[in-house]
Amino acid sequence: MADKMLGVDSDLDAAKVETNLAEYRKECLILDVREEDEYLQGHIPGAVNIPLSALHSRLQELKKDQKILAICLSGGRAGVAAKMLKDKGYRVRIMSGGMRSWKGAVEK
Repeated sequence: MADKMLGVDSDLDAAKVETNLAEYRKECLILDVREEDEYLQGHIPGAVNIPLSALHSRLQELKKDQKILAICLSGGRAGVAAKMLKDKGYRVRIMSGGMRSWKGAVEK
């Protein structure tokens, strides 16, 4: 299902991600690229935190065959992360509007 849900183009709407969160968590890595202090203030349940500032040095933690949904506060850093990851062969999309658009539950 993640292939259909993640597709290959355009950003994903936060409401769609929220509605299908269980499927996204099963079939892709939800990658929160905000800094750790931002992540600890509240993040999508199940999201893994690798700050954009550390992403290049922590690429070995990501699997190229795993689909990735990148998230930040508003979409900017996730866009930078997505470009970097795509350039290195990863399959990645971003959630448009970031956590500012997220209306679902958060973990702290």
